[in-house]
Amino acid sequence: MSVTTQLISRYDFDKLSLPSKKVLEEIVQDVRVLLFPNHFGEPKLTQENATEIVEKRIEDLKNKLKNQLCLAYGCKCENKNGNCEQALSVCQDFISFLPELKDMLEMDIQATLNGDPAAESTDQIIFSYPGIYAVTVYRIAHFFHERKVPTLSRILTEHAHSVTGIDIHPGAKIGKHFFIDHGTGIVIGETTIIGDNVKIYQGVTLGALSIKDR
Repeated sequence: MSVTTQLISRYDFDKLSLPSKKVLEEIVQDVRVLLFPNHFGEPKLTQENATEIVEKRIEDLKNKLKNQLCLAYGCKCENKNGNCEQALSVCQDFISFLPELKDMLEMDIQATLNGDPAAESTDQIIFSYPGIYAVTVYRIAHFFHERKVPTLSRILTEHAHSVTGIDIHPGAKIGKHFFIDHGTGIVIGETTIIGDNVKIYQGVTLGALSIKDR
């Protein structure tokens, strides 16, 4: 029996497809473009073209996100042009959440500017600070965690973890004006509750249980 045949004999063809890590990473970038178009978006927005471009970006995001939510919920609508009401409802809720997400991230960015003497501008923070990227992805993932989409939300935060070295569980509760300084080695567990106006430095673990070796 060939290796090909042996491998195929072990596949589970009845298992539903899972959300795509690659597409979810694209969705994060799409959200960043919508929230910070002057930093990540092309073409440049003007008063004349903004409505058309932003509406097109929102529609593209909705289509991508609905397909991934269909996969996460196990919908069998072929993940395209289907009528998965649960996925569509959560997708629409997320689009409505974008202005609130923008406000929260603006406060996190300002907290970073206020708390880091080395920060020269908000532009520098948005472009290059790993803490802001990790918190952006966390706040997106937390939205989906609260709506019982655990696979999708964990894929998002594990992506941010791999990029930044900051591990935030999507179930953690984090308040406004949150600032992560440096960030490498931070672990924020599912049971963690963080209030407003909090700064965390690198190498901090919150909410994890340490079990001694037997």
